[in-house]
Amino acid sequence: MPTALNVNMNFAQTRRVIVAGIIGNVLEWYDFAVYGFFATAIGQEFFPHQDRVAQLLSAFGVFALGYLMRPLGGAVTGHIGGLEPALRRTYAMLAPQLFRATA
Repeated sequence: MPTALNVNMNFAQTRRVIVAGIIGNVLEWYDFAVYGFFATAIGQEFFPHQDRVAQLLSAFGVFALGYLMRPLGGAVTGHIGGLEPALRRTYAMLAPQLFRATA
């Protein structure tokens, strides 16, 4: 298995990796932008209705948690080594929850 130190990629492979990274980054920022845009509606729907400021702060608190947990998740699961094993473990952990939620 090649490591980061001995990988020889041609121009097409390099370009493909860069484009894939850009697409993933744009989709992730789009996700955060949509959540931020709808924070008021999310706060009104999912948090207590007594105080609108508390609703908005709670929605943005969840937003901040999602933003801050990403590096922590990378640190915790980064030792798995590679994208494919990490995805397998992630799917193995999420699948039972999905089936439990739909039952």
